[in-house]
Amino acid sequence: MSTAALEIRPPRRRWPIVVWTVVVLAVVGGLLLLLWFPTRAWLDQRADVSQTEERLAVLRAANDDLQGQVTALQTPEEIERVAREQYHLVRPGEQVYSVLPAGLPDQLPAGWPFDLVSRMLVVRAAPLPPPPTSATATTIPGASVVTAPSGSTVTVAAAATAPTSAAATADVSPAAP
Repeated sequence: MSTAALEIRPPRRRWPIVVWTVVVLAVVGGLLLLLWFPTRAWLDQRADVSQTEERLAVLRAANDDLQGQVTALQTPEEIERVAREQYHLVRPGEQVYSVLPAGLPDQLPAGWPFDLVSRMLVVRAAPLPPPPTSATATTIPGASVVTAPSGSTVTVAAAATAPTSAAATADVSPAAP
């Protein structure tokens, strides 16, 4: 073997390559950041402008419709139509007839929805029960509800030891002047 082939080279220093790689990556990253945010803002603004233009077109169409209504309301025929339909006005000497909807049927067929409706009609047609004339107490598990005639005070106490049974007392006494 020749000595030229076995020539020993000094080791290459890698730190310049690493430094240049870091510098290039930092510059590219900085440029991306500098370009990304303004570009994103510009794209967002373009989307906002297009949405606003669409809303403006809808509002202009609504304005045109309203302007047509204003023009129509300037005629005597339209004024009379609105007065008759919306305000139920009539000319002197005219008579007004109101057509009412038909009443509910007396008999409904048997079957699921109809028997439920029939029961609801019976309940609605029934008279309301008269108001109570004396103090009555109703006990509900965990509480006591007392209804007293006007002018009475109601004191309700529930026992805390029986969570499922209602051991409650009620003291009804006349109101103090």
